[in-house]
Amino acid sequence: MITSQLETLHIISKSPSHQQLYADMLSATLENDAILLTQNAVYTLTCRQLDALIESANPVYALRVDVEAHGLANLTNIQVSLISDEQFVELCCSYKKTLSWF
Repeated sequence: MITSQLETLHIISKSPSHQQLYADMLSATLENDAILLTQNAVYTLTCRQLDALIESANPVYALRVDVEAHGLANLTNIQVSLISDEQFVELCCSYKKTLSWF
């Protein structure tokens, strides 16, 4: 899951109704970046913005505790990795930088 070539972890917390925020984030993602859905951003699992995230060819993660808290645990997608709080910390430490979108 983790290599030494990782650049930026983009952490998004706003719901997918913030379309411009998602567009800005996607335009800022580069090769070797990843996207992490937290808080209300996990609602992205229910809408078309997920397709755009997956098409970016960057790894997409969702914080499991937020997915479960929002009642979305039954919405699994093999292209989105659900991660624990511990894995979240590990992921942050594995990237050269993190960028929060809120």
